[in-house]
Amino acid sequence: MKIDREALLRQLEIVAPGISNKEIVEQSSCVVFREGFILSYNDEVACRIPTEIELDGAIHANTLLETLRKMKEEVIEIQIEESQVVLVGKNKKIGVRREAEIQLPVDSIEPPGKWKKLPEDFSDGLEMVISCAGKDENKFSITCVQLHPEWVQATDDLQIAQYRMELPIEKFVLIRAATIKQVIPFGVTKVSVTDNWVHFRSPIGLIISCRQHIENFPDTEGLFSRSGERVRLPKALGEAADLAEIFSSQNADKNEITITLKPGKLVVYGEGNSGWSRETKKIKYDGPVIQFRAVPKLLRTVAEKHNDCEICDGILKVSGGNYSYISALGVVDEKKGEE
Repeated sequence: MKIDREALLRQLEIVAPGISNKEIVEQSSCVVFREGFILSYNDEVACRIPTEIELDGAIHANTLLETLRKMKEEVIEIQIEESQVVLVGKNKKIGVRREAEIQLPVDSIEPPGKWKKLPEDFSDGLEMVISCAGKDENKFSITCVQLHPEWVQATDDLQIAQYRMELPIEKFVLIRAATIKQVIPFGVTKVSVTDNWVHFRSPIGLIISCRQHIENFPDTEGLFSRSGERVRLPKALGEAADLAEIFSSQNADKNEITITLKPGKLVVYGEGNSGWSRETKKIKYDGPVIQFRAVPKLLRTVAEKHNDCEICDGILKVSGGNYSYISALGVVDEKKGEE
């Protein structure tokens, strides 16, 4: 059987979100070929994409991926043997172990029901809120993104991002931020919710299923209804955030920068393992000195699209269009706020 090497490689890379380097479940480090589909599953994410390759069995995913990446031929031949597949290129043969018995428990995942159309801005909204999700596993709900019939939102208890849209779901569901993040690159257009899973479908035929979790999510509505003193942030704030992120991005768990507002000035500070950046901007503000933390990407969005903010009752709130962002005001750190 002759195949297009790069086409197979692309399919394997597409189902990569469901592959685990550890055996979380049986054969979760494998890709499974079955009945015209390539499947992957790691207990949190399952992927399924159609393929024209006539092959059944489980193959170690990273071995197959790296082998295909190293081969340079446009077309290769696959020979199927009892316990292996042999990849045949120019002057080379590579044998990769195949487990004929499929033990990956993909049949435990409820199949999607009726597909419903997602809003066109679903992926954009998801990307805007996801970086606000928390990392503390002791507060599990804040490590998730909430999909609600009227919005998507995430919080780490110090900041909240919400993007309002009409979602075709009957009640809210929670999905781990690290899980649903895998959906964004595929431009999914349809959704189907079952008892334990939220299934998304992309135009290329990929079905990516995310496990949903039953937890209480923080009630955020009262925060978004607050109002206070309006402040206009400078457009150049985005450039300052870019500079500060050179350093803040070195903090894998918390890529955040610190913003200090003081009469007539705004200070943007970022710090990482290799150094720091501090930049001062002029601003029309004559209130008390305040300080808050923000994700650089969100701050750029604020500066570009929604540069009016409000300071009210211990929080800073930005609202514009469908998007709202709230950050708790913290104790001022003079080092980060000095000019």
